[in-house]
Amino acid sequence: MKQNALLNKKGRKLFIKRCLKYMLFLLIFVAMLTPLIWNSYTLARQLTIDRSEAKLVEGVLSLESQVTKAKELANLIREEESFKTLFFLNGEPSSENYIDMKQLNEKLRRLTLTQELVSSASIYFRDNPVYVSNYFSSDQVLNAYDKFHHYESYTFSEWRNFIFSGNYEVKFLKTLKLQSNYYSSRPYETFTILFNNTYLPLIDDLRSVLALDMDTKTLMKQFLFDEHQYDQLLLIADQNDNVLYSNQDVTDLKLGEIAHSKEFNHQGQAFVALVEERDFLGLKVIMGLPLSGFQQNIHEMLELVLVYILIGIVLIVCISLYFSWRETKSIKPIIELASKASNTTFKNTNEYSYLNQAMSTIQHMQEEHIRKISELNQSIQGSILKQMLVLGAYTEKEIDEAEYYFGHRFHSFRVIKISFYSENSDMDFHQMISLELEYNLRSLIDDEFVSLFFNSGEVVFVVFTNGETVDDLDRLQAAFMELIRKMHHTVSVAVHLTVGISNSMNNITQAKEAHQQAIYAVSSNQSEVSSGVYRHEASPQQQKKSLMDVTILLKIYDALVAGEKETVQKLLKEQEQVLKINLNEESQQLQIYFSLRQAVENAYYVIFNHRTPSATDRKLEFPVYDPAASAAVNMGHLAGYADLLCEVVLSHKKSNNDKLKVDILAFIQENYAEVSLSANKIAEQFLISEKYVFAFIKEQTGKSLGKYMEEVRVQAAEQLLLSTTYSNSTILSMCGFGSENTFYRAFSKKHGVTPTIWRERNRLIKE
Repeated sequence: MKQNALLNKKGRKLFIKRCLKYMLFLLIFVAMLTPLIWNSYTLARQLTIDRSEAKLVEGVLSLESQVTKAKELANLIREEESFKTLFFLNGEPSSENYIDMKQLNEKLRRLTLTQELVSSASIYFRDNPVYVSNYFSSDQVLNAYDKFHHYESYTFSEWRNFIFSGNYEVKFLKTLKLQSNYYSSRPYETFTILFNNTYLPLIDDLRSVLALDMDTKTLMKQFLFDEHQYDQLLLIADQNDNVLYSNQDVTDLKLGEIAHSKEFNHQGQAFVALVEERDFLGLKVIMGLPLSGFQQNIHEMLELVLVYILIGIVLIVCISLYFSWRETKSIKPIIELASKASNTTFKNTNEYSYLNQAMSTIQHMQEEHIRKISELNQSIQGSILKQMLVLGAYTEKEIDEAEYYFGHRFHSFRVIKISFYSENSDMDFHQMISLELEYNLRSLIDDEFVSLFFNSGEVVFVVFTNGETVDDLDRLQAAFMELIRKMHHTVSVAVHLTVGISNSMNNITQAKEAHQQAIYAVSSNQSEVSSGVYRHEASPQQQKKSLMDVTILLKIYDALVAGEKETVQKLLKEQEQVLKINLNEESQQLQIYFSLRQAVENAYYVIFNHRTPSATDRKLEFPVYDPAASAAVNMGHLAGYADLLCEVVLSHKKSNNDKLKVDILAFIQENYAEVSLSANKIAEQFLISEKYVFAFIKEQTGKSLGKYMEEVRVQAAEQLLLSTTYSNSTILSMCGFGSENTFYRAFSKKHGVTPTIWRERNRLIKE
């Protein structure tokens, strides 16, 4: 409890420590934002000024472009023959001049299409009453002026005298009210520009004027953003500071005192001035930005920024808490592990030392687990390999298991047995010799091999070769001769080694045969006074010799499954005598024992297959092989267990027949309506063979399975014929008959009449 409380306390400290780390990051973030917020007003103010100034320059350039295009327009018109004709016309035009007026009207209309700001364009002549605009033309300029296109501040005579007075190239007029029926149904403010349109050779004698009208609303959009057209000031003045256009009353302003980027007061309100002067136009454009307006915008923007910053801070705090909790949760178990593996007391100051200790501990544990797993795998491989060499690998399960642990290394291999003799019979000495043999062999061959220790005084090597039979055999024989020489030089006590080499094998099922060949090679040449390496050379008698007759194993298996106790006892007794009398080597004794054990184990799985063992059956545990005991002792345990298996089979036979009879007959009664009901389906249900189903039904009912099922279905049909009004086709389907012919044949066979007649007769009898 005290340790848990201590760890919980340390966990809280870890959490607080990580929170402080993230809070430090947050403070750094806020510190970085502070100068930005502090200077945000200045930055936002300058941003607003730069944006408005760019719009102002854009508007001035647009106006300058319109003037330039208008001059080009005037030049193009002066080159037109129709214009020249009308220009030199004195007095009233003739009918022939109407064509010239129409042509000039069309030309002017096409040319003004490229003028974005121009709402209307008009040409006046001093010496004749012709009037031409981009909308229409007229031979009576007075009538056209009064009815269709006139300026409210001027009568026609005043307007005519004004435009033809003096000598100018371009003249900008103050804002006028213009009534132009072709452009707008109501009067509108216009910014008008007059161009000297006199034929070039007489340019000094002003005799024609081109007037361009610009709607001030369109003009203002070139200079001001839509959202600022009512709060910002726009003023256009000439070089003499005469105001030509303004969107507000500016009578209180002294234009000479207004400077670029400086503040000025207008009607009690502070503005920042933006001034753009153009010598080409001879104009000065002033834009006034109200401080209150963009201050409010800046404040709103700052408020929005602050809201986002606050939201960001809250999110950062939440994320910091979350990650602090996650880190603490992850690190705490590691620190707990370190605290168990370390003798030092945990402190916040040595946290990373603890983490380092934890990583080292985990790595050590993983290495230890890997080592144990490796040792376990080696032990399993050794056991499987011993079983393959002694008993062989025949079943699919055994082959799959061997391939799982050894892969495809058995595509080419040899079994080599070394039997050694020495006057020193000490077990430790023999073990030392075995290990020395394995160590020296690794330095002599590059082939992969596995070593096995069966008995004292012998070692078995399974060498996985490259498949070249002759070369492998010569190479291995030379290597083991060198091994013998090394052992003679390194071991102080005289040791005589006999090496037996099997033929090259290429299948895992040949492991047992290869082992027997190595044994034969050793046993045929073994000597207690000399050493040698011997290849397997089989004699006819040895080839025919078999340590275990397979037919005996099959007899034992069949007798166990059938419960023939006396037969099993007799066969096992015979094998015990063979074990005691005829064979001396332990490896051969083990081969016989494990062959018999496999036969008994196979019978065990068959006996208990497809049924749940009873309480008595569960007590029958398969005897465990005791390597410390002799093969004869283990054989006695196996024989005792075989007797118990026979008793189980016999008891099962006595108690199972009655229950199986009830179950099978009940299954047929419940499923007779299925056309697919058959011996195969019954066999699958009760996990028995089809042959047994046929024999069992015949034994229990005295009838074949088909005859019995037919009777059950006919009885069910009789019940339905009497108790329902169903048709014959419905009844035969409900009772499991495959067709009408089958139904009528089975019914007529029993009753001698059809189902319909039988139904009518039995109903009359009931009535």
